[in-house]
Amino acid sequence: MENRPVEKEGCEGKKRPQPDLIIEGTMRGRPEYVFEAKRLKKAGFGTGKYLGKDGLGCFISGKYTARYSEAAMLGYVQSDSPKYWQMEIREKINLKKTNLNLLSVRQKEIINDLPHEWLSVHRRDGMDRSITIFHILLDFRLEK
Repeated sequence: MENRPVEKEGCEGKKRPQPDLIIEGTMRGRPEYVFEAKRLKKAGFGTGKYLGKDGLGCFISGKYTARYSEAAMLGYVQSDSPKYWQMEIREKINLKKTNLNLLSVRQKEIINDLPHEWLSVHRRDGMDRSITIFHILLDFRLEK
């Protein structure tokens, strides 16, 4: 699907937030599944951007998917290993659990060929429902 901005009250045109990937269903109500993607590389692309206001924070704040209870974060692993980044991200989520409104974390196999997946559940700012985030790490290292 075309990468188009999402509707957000008070934002028009190019000022609207724009997720990295949206999959839109053809069912009644045209449900969407939104993905935000971040590079994971030690030199300047660590967990800060992945967990920050323009990463996971987009879902917790309701900037993205305010009407849905699920979304996904994609991590493009460009250094170290997916296992390293999984441990690093999960550790930082636990350290920042108050700021990230963390309710729970658990291992979850989503795709058999991708072993470094898990989900986290977060309370959303100013909303009466939580959001479940599926974390999926994709290996984009040049040399393995």
